[in-house]
Amino acid sequence: MKAMKKVTSLILTFMMVFNLSLSMPATSAFAATHTYQIYQILTGTVDPSDSNKLTNITAGDNLKLGEGQNINDVMNALTASDMVNKTNQGKLDVILRYVNMTTPFMTSTSTEINGLPIGYYLVKDADNSLAGENDAYTTYLVKVVTGTLSITPKKAIPTVDKQVQDEPDDAEYGASQDGWGESADHAINERFQFKLVANLPNDPDLNDYNTYKLVFTDTMSTGVTFDGIVSVKAGNTDITNYVLSDNAQAGNAGITFTLTINDLKPYVNALPGAQVTVIYNAHLNENAFVNTKADVTAQENNQNKVKLDFSNNPNYKGDGANSPTGSTEYDWVFVLTYEVDNTKYDASTSERVKLANVGFRLYQVDGKTEIPVYKHNGVYYPVGTSGNASAEMFSDADGKFNIKGLDAGSYVLKETTVLSGFTAIEPLKIVIAADHKENANTKSVDLTFKKDSNNNDVSQNMNNDIENKKGSTLPSTGGMGTTIFYVVGTIFVLAAVVLLITKKRMHADK
Repeated sequence: MKAMKKVTSLILTFMMVFNLSLSMPATSAFAATHTYQIYQILTGTVDPSDSNKLTNITAGDNLKLGEGQNINDVMNALTASDMVNKTNQGKLDVILRYVNMTTPFMTSTSTEINGLPIGYYLVKDADNSLAGENDAYTTYLVKVVTGTLSITPKKAIPTVDKQVQDEPDDAEYGASQDGWGESADHAINERFQFKLVANLPNDPDLNDYNTYKLVFTDTMSTGVTFDGIVSVKAGNTDITNYVLSDNAQAGNAGITFTLTINDLKPYVNALPGAQVTVIYNAHLNENAFVNTKADVTAQENNQNKVKLDFSNNPNYKGDGANSPTGSTEYDWVFVLTYEVDNTKYDASTSERVKLANVGFRLYQVDGKTEIPVYKHNGVYYPVGTSGNASAEMFSDADGKFNIKGLDAGSYVLKETTVLSGFTAIEPLKIVIAADHKENANTKSVDLTFKKDSNNNDVSQNMNNDIENKKGSTLPSTGGMGTTIFYVVGTIFVLAAVVLLITKKRMHADK
């Protein structure tokens, strides 16, 4: 009778320790295929009076007994009072003392195995079977079966999210928080930030890890240049011992770099629910894909992505650097930038001759603060962080001067060098107003240019035919033209005064 009570207690202990059900069917939504190694610990028969009890307990194929030990010693160890206070891993360590792991009783990739002898079985994922998978090794499981072994694997895996910073008023349409979203628009050579976030699940299984490794693998498109790490934090705690790959150097463009944290545990009170955030600076370069008003269908909008490698075997006892890892899928973000195309014409005749060597400068919407630009391969780009000297924009032989890589917003274009015989245009207001949002299904970004309530375009003058007409031109202050006007005007005024005085004298003499 005492032996039977211990057997029943053993059953209940296994079930409580690992939160298992008795011969219940299970389903799995994991993408990875698990390879289970199954070890037979004890065998027996079902008690006719109680289907939850086993009788006639004997040693299974994988039971390991020390010298002088018997089955009662095993059950005493497994039902000891201190087992209640042990962690899951601690309880598992006790059980593993009595399991010969040399050769499994059987191996299977199925979560439901029929026709097994009645008894106790230890089930675990085969070593190295989930390397690189978006999955975690199941904590060793013990189940009581009635002919069918149903395996319910548990996984505690993190997720990763990449975000890009934008001005809050200009951020991703309907989907950003404080300027952070899945898409943004920026000027070429304007510095901005990316944020990588690893969220660990609030799952107590994470407490079983001896060390916990995270590796961010970030891939930048050719149009994006790396500028440097800003911060690496676990919650509000700075992580100082992260390792960057050698290519993560300021000025490198289009790179895939890694940031490795070999062990997160020293930086958090507990792994369940922990969050790790990496922020780094970057900017768009001259290879960035540029959107024009004429073409909003292209999807190459400077895609960037990140994946996360993470410790996925809670039974691994070695150092963090060599921890077995799984991998998440990639998360994507997009950075948009825009082009304003300009062509200069002579509108004095019907031929509309294109005018070269007409100078222009670009200003902020106030019309006073100049936006410096430089010329490269026949196109003008904002200077920003490029270090290039600012230059006046001049129309080429075809009358063109195109500006690539502008942020969304409002600008003013002024004609600053006027051809002889022509009149300068009035300052031209340019508006770039765009909505953009990630399309997760196609790993692309949906871009539309904004409309007002009357369905008219909000954007203005992104593609300009700038017309000049011949006529009088007032040179800048101090030029000969204005001086002549002042002299002639003064002569007329003096003549009128002399004439008036002469007439008054003539009347007085009469």
